[in-house]
Amino acid sequence: MKTFPNRLSSTCNLHQLIEAAYSLERWQVTGGPAWLDTDLLDIEAKASEDLSGDSERVPALGRPAPRKMMLTLQTLLAERFNLKVHRETRQDNVFTLVVAKGGPKLQTPKDTSRSYVGSGRRGFPQAIAYTMEGVNASMEQLVHALEGNMRRPVTDQTGLPGKYDFRFEYGDDSTSGDSPAFLTALQDATGLKLNTAKGPVEFLVVDRVDKPSAN
Repeated sequence: MKTFPNRLSSTCNLHQLIEAAYSLERWQVTGGPAWLDTDLLDIEAKASEDLSGDSERVPALGRPAPRKMMLTLQTLLAERFNLKVHRETRQDNVFTLVVAKGGPKLQTPKDTSRSYVGSGRRGFPQAIAYTMEGVNASMEQLVHALEGNMRRPVTDQTGLPGKYDFRFEYGDDSTSGDSPAFLTALQDATGLKLNTAKGPVEFLVVDRVDKPSAN
């Protein structure tokens, strides 16, 4: 994605564009046809004013963008795709990240020139195991990655400041082999665990969306 003071240029699917327009995580957008995730679109959105001085910024397609640009995207979705949505709050699983019995097992960073939490998979073409790795990563970054994996809100209650290295491998119900399940692997490798509770979770429900005609 390329952003300019009053313009956004991106190739993405419509599900990603909806996420960006409403500043939501992928799992928070629900409903709609299958092509929302499969059809790639070339998007050019232009705001009616210069937004370079807009200090209020929200996540959009992987990086911060002016909130007014997000309103422009919402208008584009309504006009070009006839998008109709509603917000819905449901009682659902939420998680808290805490230090497990025995204390944290996080490592001192070896490389402080970069900072990230990333996921990958081992085995091709069918994954037989997955990995999650943190390099010079904060608890905030870990929580964000965990929300993507658990598809629900995660709150940090570890009280751990600073940044750390960690890496673990895990499987899931569809894989074979000796890799442990995600929550077990997380606790074994980091000394942290996720506690589950019930709480309000916000979703954006797609009620209607049409495929656009070509420009």
